[in-house]
Amino acid sequence: MPSVPLCFSFSFSKQGSTENIKERNVSQREKLREKMRASPGNVRFQEVDSLLRQLGFVLFNQRGSHCSYHRADGRVLTIVKPHGGRKTCHPADIRRLLKVLGDENNA
Repeated sequence: MPSVPLCFSFSFSKQGSTENIKERNVSQREKLREKMRASPGNVRFQEVDSLLRQLGFVLFNQRGSHCSYHRADGRVLTIVKPHGGRKTCHPADIRRLLKVLGDENNA
């Protein structure tokens, strides 16, 4: 068999890739917020946890299914993890989260 050389060309642009990641994170956050507004009963805890961590919240206490997050500016938020047969967060928790995040848009 003849040997065929394999050629790969990679171009890494450190600045461009960082900008793309930031843009993608912003769009993912906005998509998730829009999903929360449209159907608050259809949001999984993992999505909420990811969004809160991206926005600077830190999990500081967990008692059973209650997860409390805080942020350096003093905001505290408690989200209940779904348990039993439920796979999504309670709509009231999502509405409360949107209310807290709504203040952030004005800052």
